[in-house]
Amino acid sequence: MINRCASFCMALGIVGSTLLWGGQSGGSVVSLAPPVADSLSAVKGPDSVGTPEVAANVLRTITIRSKPDSALVVFDSMGIDSKTPATIDSVALGEHVVILKKEGYFLKKARINVSADSGNSFDFTLLKPGAVQLQSVPAGASVSFDAKNIGVTPLLKNKMKPGEYDVTFSLDGYTPLTKKVTVLDGGLDTILVTLIKAAPSAPLSSTKPPVQKATSADPFARMLVTGLFVVFGLGILLAELVGP
Repeated sequence: MINRCASFCMALGIVGSTLLWGGQSGGSVVSLAPPVADSLSAVKGPDSVGTPEVAANVLRTITIRSKPDSALVVFDSMGIDSKTPATIDSVALGEHVVILKKEGYFLKKARINVSADSGNSFDFTLLKPGAVQLQSVPAGASVSFDAKNIGVTPLLKNKMKPGEYDVTFSLDGYTPLTKKVTVLDGGLDTILVTLIKAAPSAPLSSTKPPVQKATSADPFARMLVTGLFVVFGLGILLAELVGP
């Protein structure tokens, strides 16, 4: 009788343990993260539509490289405490802003578009400042880079962004000279120009055409001549009348 009671109690204990723990003692792994569908509805909310901003199926891993490498990476205005080449996980699809900083180089700011494709690798080239030594014959010419005055020759212009510029040399008494100047990446170039004297301009003529002045004697002279002709004519007429 005692053995039967003990067996019955043991059976009740096994059944109770199974009901309490739900059969977890079989070695299966339980994920504490909610299913994807539940996480989507939690992010979207009851009244929102469209896809959530952050979901497992819209996140990508991207790689950012630079030449030269070891540039500090700022991603979407956040420093990620990483240098190129850098790998960034859990990046949402769409447009992002990347800033690369390296001492001795110009800051590089670019927009990238993270797509659903598997490959999201972005490469950038950093530029070192260039320098230009500007000289002219004669010296003392005013120098303008893209219409902005930067000084007079001889002149060393450094910390310039590589590229092409319109440079104009101007000096009183000489014809202005404009030429294309290419600033090299991390290079130093010397530009020497010879200015040509401007042709002298013709002086303005100060001679004015003579102005005829009317005199009061002109009308009187005409009247005198007319009167002489009249008197002469009357004399001839009287001579004809008084003739023999």
